[in-house]
Amino acid sequence: MPEGSIVKKRLNFKLLLVVEAIMTHHLYLTGFMASGKTYLGRQLAQLLEWDFIDLDDLIESRTGKSITEIFTTEGEDRFRRLESETLRSLSTLEETAVVSCGGGTPCYLGNQDWMLENGKVVFLDVSEEILTERLVAGAAHRPLAAERADLTDFIREKLASRRPIYEKAHIRLVIDNPNAPVARLLYEQLAKDGY
Repeated sequence: MPEGSIVKKRLNFKLLLVVEAIMTHHLYLTGFMASGKTYLGRQLAQLLEWDFIDLDDLIESRTGKSITEIFTTEGEDRFRRLESETLRSLSTLEETAVVSCGGGTPCYLGNQDWMLENGKVVFLDVSEEILTERLVAGAAHRPLAAERADLTDFIREKLASRRPIYEKAHIRLVIDNPNAPVARLLYEQLAKDGY
């Protein structure tokens, strides 16, 4: 093989590494609704000195409508398309960010696979008991939980159907203590992983 070809391959390899680094700069927090993605995301972004993006807030900002309003007036299918488009638009951002995803984000339109290829994905695996407690307190702000008579069954069934997708994440953080310093634990795990 001519020497020029070897140099060219090395340059292509280095370029590939740079492109991969650019394409994998966001950290996506996933998990069931009320798992603490936004709360934890803000704390973690502060620890990492990164930007923070709440995907639902960004959708609301871009559409001028609340998530509940989009669900009510346009339906879940329309919301899921908006969610997927908004998620993928983050790849154009230059700044590294912690992104808090909606509970269903990974489960629709290939979003989980896209996030796995374009960043680091963390699954916040919160116990059903903690989720139930949090959702009872804030169900009015969650379109999929607001009208459920038996919230416990809803959580169990929905979580069971989503778990196989959530568990594809790069990191699974089990949270069974609501007082655990989750942001610090995740920050330490990311440091161990060299992220």
